[in-house]
Order: sequence, then C-alpha cells, then structure tokens
Amino acid sequence: MKIKWKGIVLLSLIAVTGKAYFEQPTQKVSEMNGIRLSDYKDITLKWHLVTVRYRQDTHEMRVVYANDKAWKEMKKLKPNYPDGAIFAKIGMMTEKDPAFISSEVPSGARRFQLMVRDHKKYKSTQGWGYALFDENGNIFKGKPQDQAAACAACHRIVPERDYVFSRPWQIQFSPSLPGGDEKAAVMQKMIRFEKREPQVYSQKLKKHLTDPLKSIDSLEGEIKKSTFSGTFDEIIPLLIENTKSKGRASIFYMDDKNFSLVTPTKTQESCESGKMAFRIVVVLNGGSVRNSISCQ
Repeated sequence: MKIKWKGIVLLSLIAVTGKAYFEQPTQKVSEMNGIRLSDYKDITLKWHLVTVRYRQDTHEMRVVYANDKAWKEMKKLKPNYPDGAIFAKIGMMTEKDPAFISSEVPSGARRFQLMVRDHKKYKSTQGWGYALFDENGNIFKGKPQDQAAACAACHRIVPERDYVFSRPWQIQFSPSLPGGDEKAAVMQKMIRFEKREPQVYSQKLKKHLTDPLKSIDSLEGEIKKSTFSGTFDEIIPLLIENTKSKGRASIFYMDDKNFSLVTPTKTQESCESGKMAFRIVVVLNGGSVRNSISCQ
C-alpha cells in the first residue's frame, strides 16, 4: 500500500531521520471537498472559542472555533449538529515569550482544518465534510478523498458526541459528561490492542530495533480501515501509553513499509526521575521519517 502524505508538523524530541511531515509539498489548489478556507475569513474574530489542545509530541497548539450553529448545539452533552454547523481548528507553532520565558505563546499558524456539516453532501463520512489547508489556504499533496476518509475514521471513535472530539472548555469539568460503558464499547470497536508473538514482526523490524523485541502489542480495530501519513504520527501517544502500562512494545502496523513502533528502551539519554524512555519509529512508504527517543 502507498500511504498518502498529510501536512502536519512533526518535531522529534531528540532526533529525526528523513523528511518531517511539514516539509511535504502542497499544491496550488484552494478547495478541498467543496470547502474553501477563504470563505471563512472571520473565524478568530466572530466565531466562538471552543477549547485549546497542546500536542506535546509536535509542540503544536491547536485552537478550536465553532460558528453560531455549532456552538449552540455543542453545549448539549449529546449534540445533534444541524446542516451549516462548522468547526475550525488552527494548528500553531509556539515559542517562548521573551518577557515570560517559562511560558509558550503562538508563533504563527501552520495549518487549518475545517469540519462542515451537510448530511446529504457528506453522507459517506457521517454527514461531516473535512478539509485541510496550509497557512496560505492551499491543500496538501495527495487525494482529498483519502485524507477525508482518514479524518472520518478517527472521528468515528466518538459517535456519542456526533463525531466531534472537542467540547467547550467550560463544561469539561461537568460531572455529568457522558462516558463509561457506552464510550468504552465504542473504543473497543475502534481501537484495541492484541498481544502478538514478537517473531511475527522481529525480522521485518530488525533494522529499526536497538533492543531485542521480547513481546509486542498490535493496535487493531476499525481505525486501520482508513489511514494516511498523519494517522501514523497521531497514533504515537496511544502507543506510548500502552507501552508504559504494559511494559512491552506497541505497534500500529499496516504492512512492512508502513508502521509506527514504540519500544521501551535503555538509553544513554537521561530521563527525569519517574519517567521512562521510549524509542519511537515511524516508517512510511519504506522510508524512516522518525526515529527518536522520548522521555514520558
């Protein structure tokens, strides 16, 4: 299989080999999935600020906004978004504030993502249209339908939220947030780990290993049905958490040329007290695009 590139930022904590994701080319096309970024010029001025997420692995701040229709509905714990509801996510790099060096502040937008609700037009992706743009409003290389399918595959994890991950930050602390058995059942279907014999992978992964592969968990589930390059990076935190809790390697494996691997490792790099060292490997189209050590 050939994995389609997605334009997202990848910054390794220690070392990276190969091209990083943000170095992948864009194309001079300003429309994806019937959506144009230029049609939504007032996102930061007139839309509602929903929440902020910080990606530790990419050092990226993500700010989520909602238009009036989306904002009104999302305040319900089990929303049902109408046509015309739109969400926007702005991915921004950060830098230290020279006046307050212990804090990080936005240093410019890297990319924009839009979710547009139209039940009829986007029926195949649960009524949501997805579009990804660089800072200039151009789309990234690859087939838009592949990128949209991969976005939809991730968002299917949260049907109880009508396929929207974000919640208004004001209600994040509400004791009545849905979860429990319903969410656990959905997660089990979408994402689960299965213990495998290491020899299944060891020869295929040998050149990427620095420590013996004693045991391994494979990430399985419906999320594997639609993937492109961004999936292999965004799944890393989940692999790390599994490796941390189980003490064995974790892998998201499509084929010999496309996989993400996290292994516990003994390293010369010193981690702070209480943190574990993990080697992170991402291979796409047969080439290593990430090989780093992370302390978690």
